[in-house]
Amino acid sequence: MTPRTKEAILFSTVVSINNDGNLITTHESLPPEGIRKALGDDYYAHLISAIVRHCKADSIYFDEQLRNLLRSI
Repeated sequence: MTPRTKEAILFSTVVSINNDGNLITTHESLPPEGIRKALGDDYYAHLISAIVRHCKADSIYFDEQLRNLLRSI
């Protein structure tokens, strides 16, 4: 029997442009509290929560860099 693999998006960033020419940045992630509730208080729940929190923190830097790029164009 082949083991089943499961996959879930932990964090995603979408950069789009609207009809007015405005750049829209959307960051979406699983809620860390929900992860721990669903998986229990084990290593993987804490690991996934740490990854999500890290991505959220880096998304602030990403947004700043994107704004700087737009200003320089």
